[in-house]
Amino acid sequence: MQQFSMRNGLLIVALIIVAAAALSWANFQFADNNPGGNDFLPRWLGTRLYLSDRLNPYSEETTTAIQQAIYGRPAIEGDDQALFAYPFYSMIVFSPFSAIADYALARALWMTTLQIALLLSALIAISLGRWQPGRGNLIAFLIFSIAWYHGARPMINGNAAILVALFIAAGLWLLRAEQDVWAGIVFSLSTIKPQMVVLFLPLVIIWAVSHRRLTLVLSYSLSMLVLLAASFLLQPTWLLDAIRQVLTYSSYTPPGTLAGVLAQWWPANGQLLGWIISILLSFLLLYEWWLSFGKNFDWLLWTAALTLVLSQLVGVPTTTANFASLLIVFPLIFAAWDRRIGKEVSGPILAGLASLFVLLWLLFVNTLLQGSQFREHLIMLFPVPVVLLINLYWLRWWALRPAEVSYPAKRARRKK
Repeated sequence: MQQFSMRNGLLIVALIIVAAAALSWANFQFADNNPGGNDFLPRWLGTRLYLSDRLNPYSEETTTAIQQAIYGRPAIEGDDQALFAYPFYSMIVFSPFSAIADYALARALWMTTLQIALLLSALIAISLGRWQPGRGNLIAFLIFSIAWYHGARPMINGNAAILVALFIAAGLWLLRAEQDVWAGIVFSLSTIKPQMVVLFLPLVIIWAVSHRRLTLVLSYSLSMLVLLAASFLLQPTWLLDAIRQVLTYSSYTPPGTLAGVLAQWWPANGQLLGWIISILLSFLLLYEWWLSFGKNFDWLLWTAALTLVLSQLVGVPTTTANFASLLIVFPLIFAAWDRRIGKEVSGPILAGLASLFVLLWLLFVNTLLQGSQFREHLIMLFPVPVVLLINLYWLRWWALRPAEVSYPAKRARRKK
């Protein structure tokens, strides 16, 4: 039996390696024939120039080299300036790929990494949400995780938001398993894109304090201390340099806040309306945080899901690439559908995934903005957060006020 198990284990590992190799080959063919990956290239080249020539990744020299690689010239007004713009310690995830001189190959392997990260995020999310999908729903959700707009587009562009989404999901899974040391380390890695976790991490830390799980707080704090200390040791000016680049970000990118978007659509009163909505949603979020303190993990999970959704609407600058983290919200909602409706929900889940997949891509294609570069319309910032927000509050209502009978039982009564 032990030999059989060992043989099966080796076979599975071999199949995974073969599948990853085949996926990487397909990605290389795509990357070699379709230049791009402009969210990955600035970090790949910035890291590579630092490792090879010790060039400051935030310097003008590095920025010019990145722009030359993307445009064949320095960027002009209206172009994405392609700044490094990430924390210095983010090089920890880019370094293995920056060691590869061939950009197409590095991009292909990075795409493979992101695809695997999406699948792992989906599987972890299923476990977190306690969703028990049938085979059809499981396959559909895994395909959806890679192919939906907010998964496929950042994957093709090479955005590290997908890795951050995995770190968030894995950190929550470790937190539920009471592996607080590892959870703290994983959560520290999620800060390579700080805007994605600027609200999420305070919630987790305060919740951990309310449960006296100080090991998590200590692990996270020490991990961040190591990352920051190493960064200052290797590049003393990195923090000011990074802040300077982040502050210029809004000058060449579309608005990433609700107030900014509404101001562009409705110049007279849009910004004021946007800030009013954002402030009201912020108070709602703080209220839900207060309710979650001292509660069990499932309550934290729902509040964390709400925080990830509302982070896109309360004034934190965002892009649709960051919506990769919202993948973990879906199984939480589907599990609620299963509990309330039963097996009959399999069809609606498939229909919901298919509809969202098609509608998002249709909306993107039919609102695409043309110019010196193709850009997505700002409308893409809203459908998924709004849909998930409505569903999360439907879930909260049932969680706090469970129905005495399920929908199938109600239908059976009516038939009688």
